[in-house]
Amino acid sequence: MMQKWEYCHIDTFRSPKVARFVDGTSVREETFGAGIEGTMEYIAGLGQQGWEMVGIEVRVESRLAEPGELDPTPVRSQPVYWFKRPRE
Repeated sequence: MMQKWEYCHIDTFRSPKVARFVDGTSVREETFGAGIEGTMEYIAGLGQQGWEMVGIEVRVESRLAEPGELDPTPVRSQPVYWFKRPRE
């Protein structure tokens, strides 16, 4: 029999920070603490619950400045963390 998994991803671009869980047919979201500290604490908690990190991708957004505008952050990047664990 094939192993069934549930998945989670944390997109740190979003504010407030949200973890999205998918278990085959349903999707739920959890909001957690702000900043890198909140993200790392949340990830540590996932590990304690049996979640395995399976990947990190870097999401990059850029935009062109409007004429006459100086954009101090024309390019932003943030990681997206991916996890999985066996479904019970």
